[in-house]
Amino acid sequence: MTLNACFSYVLAALISAAAANTALAGGRIIALAGETNAQIAALDDLGVLWVMRTDARSFRDAKPIGQLPGGRSPIDLALFSAGGTDYAAVTGASRAGWKWPGILYLFDIARGGKPQAVALGQGTFTGVVYDPSRNRVLIAEARQLAVLEAAPIPSGSPKIRSLVGTITAMRTIGPVALDSVAQRLYCADPVEGTVYAVDLESGRYSLVAQRLGEVRALCLDPQRARLYVGDCARRRIWAIRLNPTVRVEPFAAGVNLREPDGLAMDAAGNLWIADAGSGEIHVLAPNGQLLRTLTR
Repeated sequence: MTLNACFSYVLAALISAAAANTALAGGRIIALAGETNAQIAALDDLGVLWVMRTDARSFRDAKPIGQLPGGRSPIDLALFSAGGTDYAAVTGASRAGWKWPGILYLFDIARGGKPQAVALGQGTFTGVVYDPSRNRVLIAEARQLAVLEAAPIPSGSPKIRSLVGTITAMRTIGPVALDSVAQRLYCADPVEGTVYAVDLESGRYSLVAQRLGEVRALCLDPQRARLYVGDCARRRIWAIRLNPTVRVEPFAAGVNLREPDGLAMDAAGNLWIADAGSGEIHVLAPNGQLLRTLTR
């Protein structure tokens, strides 16, 4: 190898390493998922998947697991355990002409590295959630206003089928949250600021709440019959009490939020909030008390 060739090789390696380090330094956290085996997962806008323990005190405690391939736009994720292995299912989009075909990726948390693309759709995949009672991943398809099922999971080639047809009352489907016991999927329309409940057995749906602003995240607390909503337009979290009657209330009003883009819950019932605007993750007790804030 000549001196010039050696220099070019080293320079290219340094540039590649710098790019990798920049990616793994992380972008804005846009989605959260939890809890599985005392872990919370976070997805940033660079497509990097992070995992941290629920007792983490700083984002420096988070471990980078892997990154989506270049040119893929990350959207949402679900964290789950199947067959003794922890996985993260991530929805992403790939630019193809004027369309944004959806892709479902599967990360093996322990193995790390590149994810496996397990499903491809013609429309845009947005919200994603794992259904432990049926061992399947449910995907919101924004263009067709449909709910898709990918099963069995984990699998290198799960079958994709439409579970619920067009939800005509919605303009688009964004984040979702699942009541696995009742087989009820909560779907948010970030354009209209509405949340609908979809019965996965019958396909029927009903309006739960409206005039919520720009809904970017949903998280269900089944123990307290409470649905949390991340509203980026009003920069706040709403708590929708589902029983005995539906009631919408502000939650954690004392926490200064700029862009609540991701929500997750741990086993203790604490709500994790990813603020994409500030780069912080807030952990709140069920009564709304701020327990701690994770920063970079």
